[in-house]
Amino acid sequence: VCLAGRALTCIKLLHLILDRAVDAVDADSGSLMLLDEATDLLSVRVVAGLDDPSVARRIEAGEVQCAQFARGDGVAGQVLATGKPMRVDDTTEDEVFVDREGCHARTLLCLPLTVDGTVIGVLNVTNQSAERAFDDDDLELLEAMASQAAIAITRMRLYEMAIRDDLTGLLLRRYIMNRLRQELRRAVRYDDDLTVMMCDIDKFKRVNDTYGHAAGDAVLV
Repeated sequence: VCLAGRALTCIKLLHLILDRAVDAVDADSGSLMLLDEATDLLSVRVVAGLDDPSVARRIEAGEVQCAQFARGDGVAGQVLATGKPMRVDDTTEDEVFVDREGCHARTLLCLPLTVDGTVIGVLNVTNQSAERAFDDDDLELLEAMASQAAIAITRMRLYEMAIRDDLTGLLLRRYIMNRLRQELRRAVRYDDDLTVMMCDIDKFKRVNDTYGHAAGDAVLV
């Protein structure tokens, strides 16, 4: 998942997984949803195949809130609840399918991303380019890809937890100091300039003492 100094960002990893899945079965579009453990809801993290790329970027940046799915809610919610893949050959006749995002899906494959028996998300691909329904071969191929993808995503999450502060999402001091040493060596090697900027919050203790630590956390975020 990552090499020293070359860590894939989570979004890039999710894109890599989704793009390869869409290409593997010659689908028109797809999405990758992850489970929020705090709310127990599935949320779209990355999308592929949208006509307007700017919409995809806004979704990934959190600027556009897509519909969320609870367990048992729609096809994705059913897959989350059961841990089993679902194939929809005709969305217009399927009672479970819910088109909340206007995705114009005709056919759909939805697969769980499972690690140690726990579903951490779902992978969706829609509309086979040859205008046929997805078949058993497509399902078998994506099941194998989903299994490996779930492991990669879990490792990435663990890596992110190890280098980032839970509250602010900022990189931790150990990681920063390691990167600083790398950048210093790079600057010396190429005889280049290096600038370090440090920021401080004046009288921050007063915020905690006056308004409480919850308010202090909000200020930090």
